[in-house]
Amino acid sequence: MPNELNGQPVVRFNLAQGFTTPAFKTFEDKRGTFFIVVKYNGGTGGSAFGSMLSTYLTGTGVLWQFGSWNVAGGSYSWFDGVGTNSTPIVSSPSFQWGIVSLNRNTDVSFDFYKSGIFDATHTIANNQPDSNQVQIGFNGTSEFLNGDIAEIIFYNKSVSPSETFLVNTYLANKYSFNETVSQPIA
Repeated sequence: MPNELNGQPVVRFNLAQGFTTPAFKTFEDKRGTFFIVVKYNGGTGGSAFGSMLSTYLTGTGVLWQFGSWNVAGGSYSWFDGVGTNSTPIVSSPSFQWGIVSLNRNTDVSFDFYKSGIFDATHTIANNQPDSNQVQIGFNGTSEFLNGDIAEIIFYNKSVSPSETFLVNTYLANKYSFNETVSQPIA
């Protein structure tokens, strides 16, 4: 969708499609960070989980994914391939743009940020995807996103709080979020 977000284009996902990247190692040595400029548009298909990003552990078929779960008002959620349910992180307000990021900084945890502001540290399984494709807007099978994604930035390392601030500020300025998305407080 051209000029959809303050003059910038976005990709709209409507419960029916997604796309796949070439293979790359998303969490090298169990460290990595991603930032997503996203708007969740409520309701999802399949199991009511709207997958924003997903990949696999090589040879296992075990899925890793981040998305929005359409229960209890909606929440951003992470699934690390262990158990049967995703882990709710924090509320994902429908129809509102935001910048969300996950920073895997230890073998068994990641920090979650909303608009560059630290929200919480969460436990994660001591596993990691290998070099695989990343699905954007779906999980490769039945869980499709109903929402818009303007930009995704991956780092193959854990980034520092000051680097998180810089990336968030860059994205907020690029998409003119200064009035609509809270800026991080130093």
